[in-house]
Formats: sequence, structure tokens, C-alpha cells
Amino acid sequence: AKPNIVPQSTNLDITVGDGGISETRKTESREITNPDDHNATEASDELHDRVYQLADEGQSTIDIARTLQQNVGEVELILNLRRRTNDGE
Repeated sequence: AKPNIVPQSTNLDITVGDGGISETRKTESREITNPDDHNATEASDELHDRVYQLADEGQSTIDIARTLQQNVGEVELILNLRRRTNDGE
């Protein structure tokens, strides 16, 4: 069976210099081994679905984050993952 891999944390470093703005993201992941973690995956799926729904309704990233009590970076990550999936990557 394919292991379930879920993001554990994401760090975003933004550097501003003479060459403009540089962004670096580092995401650490972990494998779900505990059956109770399956509930976390389901909750994550529900969060993604709700983020997509609100985005499709035209809400801004900031409004979605406020509504769902998530940080803006998490909402942006979820929406970027959807774009990548839809683009065939």
C-alpha cells in the first residue's frame, strides 16, 4: 500500500535585495503510521474542499484565512496545490 504523506510544516523565507525579491519555501513531510492520523487526513481534505469552495465563490485569500481561522500561507499553499493539479503537473 502507498504510504500517506502529509505536510507537517512549511517555512517561507523572503529576501529583498538589489536583484529583487527572492522566495524560498521548505516543507517537511511525514508518513502517517498511526490509524488515528487518518482522521487528520480527512480533516485536511475537508479544509481543502472548504478553501476551494470559498475561492470559487470569489473570496480573497485573506478572507478565506479569516473565515476558516487558518494562516494566509496555508490557504495560499492549498490553492497553489490545486492549480498545479489542474495544470497537470
